[in-house]
Amino acid sequence: MQGDSSKRRHIRWRALWLAAALTALFVASLATAYQSSLQVGLGQRLPAPVTAVWMREALPWTVACVCALLVVPAVCRVARSERQAVSILAGMALAVDVWLALQPLSYSMDLLRYLWDGRLLAHGVSPYAYVPADPHLATFRRWPYWRLLAWKDWPEAYPPAAQIIFWLAARVTGGTVMGFKWLVFLNGWVANALFACALRRRRGGWSRQDTERLGWFLLFPPLLVESFGAGHVDAFALPWLLWAWLAALRRRPWQLGAAVAVATGIKLYPVVLFAAFWRRGEPLQAVKSLLAFGVVLAVLCAPFAAPGRGAGLLAFLSHLPQMGYNGSAAYVLQRWLGPSVSQHAVWLVFAAETAAWAAIWWTRANRQPMEAKAAMLGLTFCLASPMFHPWYLVSLLPFAIASLDWAVLWLAFAAHLTYDEVWADMYIEYIPTYALYVRRWAGRG
Repeated sequence: MQGDSSKRRHIRWRALWLAAALTALFVASLATAYQSSLQVGLGQRLPAPVTAVWMREALPWTVACVCALLVVPAVCRVARSERQAVSILAGMALAVDVWLALQPLSYSMDLLRYLWDGRLLAHGVSPYAYVPADPHLATFRRWPYWRLLAWKDWPEAYPPAAQIIFWLAARVTGGTVMGFKWLVFLNGWVANALFACALRRRRGGWSRQDTERLGWFLLFPPLLVESFGAGHVDAFALPWLLWAWLAALRRRPWQLGAAVAVATGIKLYPVVLFAAFWRRGEPLQAVKSLLAFGVVLAVLCAPFAAPGRGAGLLAFLSHLPQMGYNGSAAYVLQRWLGPSVSQHAVWLVFAAETAAWAAIWWTRANRQPMEAKAAMLGLTFCLASPMFHPWYLVSLLPFAIASLDWAVLWLAFAAHLTYDEVWADMYIEYIPTYALYVRRWAGRG
């Protein structure tokens, strides 16, 4: 009991530290981010409209993150029981989720591509066959969202399971923004329930620490904004990854492999979490899960790879050299590989993840809980990948919250406090993230 109390105090002090750091970060940004970056030789002064937009977004974001960090422990302290605390936190989350779902689309327009793909599928056209701007699709452009659709000349980036979701949205909701966001809402609350089940299963019961972790998951601003707000398809992978976590805890390898396969079929990078769910002394379980993974993924891909459906399942990967590398790795990799670093992106990510998998399997990092290993493997991908957007962290957030991986949590908060033109993003986002990331691998929490 005394140990649990000590752990709760440790978590709360960390939350207070993170809240204070975010507040200090915002204040420091006011003093530095709008000054001429010529002072460090990295560019020109930012135009006034850019700084004004950043202010309008960054201030409420900072307030929301700080409130989430402080409100959850406060509710847990004043509630008479764990059940009452969970009820209060769930009620608060429900109100916020409904409010976000009712807001018009902003911040990211990726959802429009989902609706476009669903519209094509509803008419029997494979999104992998043509880019949106192709003349073959001219009749589909009489569509209210066509003007706002981005990446019209780029091949399809979303895997087959995501396409099934887009088709379902077109059939069930009529292919509207609000209809899709309500699907995200339902998906989110399935994820909330599965997260609670996984917390209970991993410890064989429920504690105040679990209530706090569930509260952060319910009210975590990066997760709320990227899912209920922006409607990113990444959120649809969450229930499957949580099911994979539960299957691993229950030692059900066939379910584990199938769940990871569906998550990978929604967004490719959840596959990097696979090794986190394996136990070193149970190689047969790993083999079974890999077999299930391969079979389910093949079934998902088969309808889109059939003759007459058009090529292009992996066409998007061929366009990676046209993308800029992420703001941390580029500083180092360009010194080794020159400006063509993006041409090596696939191999760089593969090498980074292979090293991380080997470390998880063969070093003392293997003694970490599953959720901690999942957060570490996922962050390795984000730091090595050619492009990094805040919503890439969505698949990691349940594991980062459960294991209190402060590297992932810091990056999730700070990624919304910067934009590409701010020279200080290296110091705001990445240097603290790398420091916490190395500390985690060293086994120091």
